[in-house]
Amino acid sequence: MTRSPRGQNLVLLALTMLFLALMVTMTLGLGMRIRQKHELQNLADAAAYSNAVMEARAFNNAAVINRLQISYWVAQAADQSLISWTGYARGMQAGSRNALRKLISTCRTPRFLARGRQQASDLEADLKNYASATYPSRWDSLDQPAGLEAQDVQSRIVSLHTELARGWTAMNPDSVQQRLFRALEDQSLTQQIILSSRLTDIDVLASSGPTDPASVVSVNRREVDCDFGGTGNEPLEQSFQKANPGLCSRATWNENQLQAAMGTRGDSFVTGRGPVPPKALADIQRFDSNYDEVSISFSGVSGSAFWAPGANWHAEVITTLMSKADDHGTVTVSSSGCSVTEAIFDELKSTWEEDSNDAHEWTNAEDEPQDAALYHTMGSCTPACPSVWVRSFGFSPADGPDDAYGQPKVVVALERDLTKHVFPWELHFSFPFSATGPTRSWDGRGDKLAGTAFAGLNIRKQTAWSTGIIYYHRMDYWEEFPNLLNPFWRATLAPSDVDAQARDDVKRVLNQGDHRWQKDAFDELVRVGYKGLH
Repeated sequence: MTRSPRGQNLVLLALTMLFLALMVTMTLGLGMRIRQKHELQNLADAAAYSNAVMEARAFNNAAVINRLQISYWVAQAADQSLISWTGYARGMQAGSRNALRKLISTCRTPRFLARGRQQASDLEADLKNYASATYPSRWDSLDQPAGLEAQDVQSRIVSLHTELARGWTAMNPDSVQQRLFRALEDQSLTQQIILSSRLTDIDVLASSGPTDPASVVSVNRREVDCDFGGTGNEPLEQSFQKANPGLCSRATWNENQLQAAMGTRGDSFVTGRGPVPPKALADIQRFDSNYDEVSISFSGVSGSAFWAPGANWHAEVITTLMSKADDHGTVTVSSSGCSVTEAIFDELKSTWEEDSNDAHEWTNAEDEPQDAALYHTMGSCTPACPSVWVRSFGFSPADGPDDAYGQPKVVVALERDLTKHVFPWELHFSFPFSATGPTRSWDGRGDKLAGTAFAGLNIRKQTAWSTGIIYYHRMDYWEEFPNLLNPFWRATLAPSDVDAQARDDVKRVLNQGDHRWQKDAFDELVRVGYKGLH
């Protein structure tokens, strides 16, 4: 029996409508997948940029706090300069008395023996009486509080360090560094951005945690730790105590802080004062004016505050061992053709709290006891002594352009589970085209690949990768090395292969679980010269 033309047309019409419906659903499915991929990539870019901004702000906060610590060190140097300079004033009268005594014992000219000797002796007695009446009551009552003030400045520096440094059990758990590390490890900012998008089928790429080197958390932790000496598998406390430079709280010393403090001592009174203390000079001249046969003059006064292992170094060799201030000069006593020149000094040495070598010494007359008091001790330097410097939060990367000069990147990897939402056009059905032929299956869900090469490959999850970088740029100072002393850290998105490690990071993170095929796709794109990575 043959079918009528009308029946054949109806069959063709039905098949045409089925084919048209399938094409429409396929178009809708492809369009939706493209839209979902763009949404996912935009979300990853937003998260990577936001995380980079968060890190840049943390770096800038650290730089400001470091600068504030340095300003306190310079203020402390100014404080110690005043202590030393006023100590030099006391040393002026003691040095004058020493010179007068030496003049009396050595000068033998007839005029001096006739008139000058008695005047020199009287002048020495006047200075001694003045010192006995003045210094015990006025000097000691001021010197001790001044030293304690210098120590108080150190305690303020310690509190700033506690605010900045990574909060361990004995420190501040809400420090700048602790909050930064916690945000990176929890991926809290990325989670907030995903939540704000109201896209419930998107999540951060699953990984085995921060100790897994093939995880986004491990990559970000390694980057912010300047990638020195670790595999990423160490516990946090061990990882951040490695004895290397970098962004750290490893109780290591970063000399950048010391150099910056030396360079910030801009006031000439702190760096190289020269004037004789006027009040002390006026007092001595007042007594000297009573005796026409004896004259006293001062010269060669110089002083400075610095950090060095010994006196008179004046920043030629700087160290973290001692905070020093000193003043040096000479006094010359003349009478009847004779003259005697004596050195005058004041030296102030402050060490860490656990050390007992602090001292404040100045020129003394022979009958005056040497007065060395521990009023100028710095704070504790534990856990890493000896040093008067609080441990720094620094940036001193050793790597060059292959690691973007240590400037850290932050990576975000998101995944979207395409099976969490089923749309009406995602059809899956079987349709026999004849009563005796095989059944054909139509799968418009996009869960698995069809064909021969990779048939059945699970593609139900989309993955998006984005990289941000925290870079250092100071306007008009392009050659300035990245540092945590100036707040010029900025954030931007960067290509996936921004440094030598970045491409391997992508492959390591994707080479796990059911993401391995995406790593293979990445490798194949690189192999054929795909430039979309950068």
